Amino acid sequence: MEFGNPMPLKEFLNLELGEPFCADEGEDVREVITSEEDVPEIEGKYMRVAGIDRQKDHYWMIIRDYKPNGDLVLRMAGRKESEIELQEEIERWKVNSASVVIDTKYARTDTMKLCAEFGWVGYQGYSGVGANAIHKRYTWSKTMPSGQVKKVHKHFSEWRRESLGRGKRWKPRYFEVNANEVGTILCRVRDRKLRPRTPEFDIPRPALGDYADEYLKQIHAVRMVPKMDTAGDRFYTLFKVRKANHLFDCEKMAMTLAMRRGVVLGELQTQAK
Repeated sequence: MEFGNPMPLKEFLNLELGEPFCADEGEDVREVITSEEDVPEIEGKYMRVAGIDRQKDHYWMIIRDYKPNGDLVLRMAGRKESEIELQEEIERWKVNSASVVIDTKYARTDTMKLCAEFGWVGYQGYSGVGANAIHKRYTWSKTMPSGQVKKVHKHFSEWRRESLGRGKRWKPRYFEVNANEVGTILCRVRDRKLRPRTPEFDIPRPALGDYADEYLKQIHAVRMVPKMDTAGDRFYTLFKVRKANHLFDCEKMAMTLAMRRGVVLGELQTQAK
């Protein structure tokens, strides 16, 4: 990789094969630990969210607090071997079941059954490809005080329901997301490059337990790369530089659910254009 432009290879690996570009596997895993001690409980209003990424025989999970001003405080991150262990962490940290979001990409039906059983919500990344996927927007109808209905565009859909059987319980909620754009927002927050204000992305070491090294690798497993569209406007796309990016995805899911509920400042939702 000393000569030539590696970008076409990166694009082919990431977009066509879904594999990471690993030429820089060992480079620049930045220390993002912000404190050697736990961050005290937040005074006042905040939202606690759990993000879960399901794998074949285990799960990855994070729990994070979101302050009204957009600051984020990590409470735990790590690997769990079963639904029982997930529920133990959720109960330990007193996370409301409706504030638990899980990726439905793997074993979708079984995952949505977990949402029905525990009251969690599902996360579905938009499955389109190319420019349509990168620039995907969802139209919401917002009723103004005057009674006028206004159309607004967001990075995520309104609530949808999956029908698994009779009764409301067996129609768990999920939402679809432009994962590329939400991912670029997370990259900006992680790298302290969000403007006009970067939220505090607190990562106290005790929250990581035995997974400090793994968290540092996985949170940097995805990079934000600038590109130009046909109109000459710059936009960003995501590239995996390591195969394991589960904790990045957990952070992305949790942040998206917080954004849905207005906890994160509105400017965060406009920075990935």
